[in-house]
Amino acid sequence: MVLSNKFRHLALLLTASGLASAAPAAYGNLSKHYALEAIQATNTLQKLFYNGTSGLYFAINSTNNSTAPVWWNSANCITTLADLTAIDGSVSNTTNPIFANSFENAPAYVLNQKKIDPQNTCIGQWPWTCPPGVEPEEITPGGFDNDFFDDAGWWGLAWVSVFDVTQDETYLNQAVDIFNRMLSEGYNATCGAMWWNKEHEQQNAITNELFLSLAAHIGNRVDNSDYYRGWATKQWDWFQNSGLIQPSGLVVDTLNNATCQANTNDPSFSYNQGVILGGLIELNKLDPNGTYIDIANTIAKAAIANLSDANGILTEFNSNGNPDLGLDLPTFKGVFARNLQFLQQETKDSSYASYIRKNADSIWNTDRSTINGTLGTVWDQYFGQDLPQGHCAAMDMLVAAAAVS
Repeated sequence: MVLSNKFRHLALLLTASGLASAAPAAYGNLSKHYALEAIQATNTLQKLFYNGTSGLYFAINSTNNSTAPVWWNSANCITTLADLTAIDGSVSNTTNPIFANSFENAPAYVLNQKKIDPQNTCIGQWPWTCPPGVEPEEITPGGFDNDFFDDAGWWGLAWVSVFDVTQDETYLNQAVDIFNRMLSEGYNATCGAMWWNKEHEQQNAITNELFLSLAAHIGNRVDNSDYYRGWATKQWDWFQNSGLIQPSGLVVDTLNNATCQANTNDPSFSYNQGVILGGLIELNKLDPNGTYIDIANTIAKAAIANLSDANGILTEFNSNGNPDLGLDLPTFKGVFARNLQFLQQETKDSSYASYIRKNADSIWNTDRSTINGTLGTVWDQYFGQDLPQGHCAAMDMLVAAAAVS
């Protein structure tokens, strides 16, 4: 029997409440409160944004009502669902099929992939519009690979998170494959470590943080941990000395290719503050050294102090002046929320837990559509930018609140 969305949502709520036959997660009332909100948001996410054919989440263009898949942002949505599953295993009946479907179908769409169309008669990118009888040949570089190494890193971390909740080594093997491609095709840039893309146009913080984090994550889950420990520690040595971490404790975005100096006028994006936290936590498990957590705390506290508004709500750099964050920035805050959760669980710092709960409450009370239940991109107001990437990022904070409560 196939349940309607309405009754499927009810079943999820009953299961998470301990009223259905599945065993409920062992969490307290406050944690359950946030988990139920995250489960409700999951139902909205899948109903409005998930495309089962492609295994990706689709953004809606409000100007012409067209839809388009989001690539690396979809990897973050998969990670969000894995983190929720880790908090409440009763949702695995919903999330495990999503993981399997995305793993199977998403590689057919690779952002910026090329096509062979000798007649040049097909229009656009995947799914291309072609005349009858014309079948363009897709060139898929392999797996979850495209022109951008940071995109690959997001998918690598997503499949590690899925492995953690499924124990299916197929997902971990994919993460290993992604790491190997990043290493073989993107390492040894002009200033050392990772390039941002295959055209060698730029070096930035996020790609190098993802490489570090993926190495450490894999190293904690495989037998040949020494190999990944070596890469993770080498990458941290480079990152720590790159200048990307400013004296303020904030991480800036890019390096100058000519001088190899950090571009100090760059914005301090919230996701740059987030990924490094998770990488340092995993590195500390792989290669115990108290300084890793000390530095993570410095970065986290600097981000909270400098990237929050007067009411203590996390903002992106242009949120106050322009609440429309485009297509990439809506994901950023969720990455910070996710990794701040991990840091709180590692350190038991109550100030992190309070900050997370305050933001989660603001999201649910002020940043949720009364029409369709979507969660917006600016966490102290709702102004109608309905995007899967923004919805998933807000879910990250709800999941974090459930985890730390």
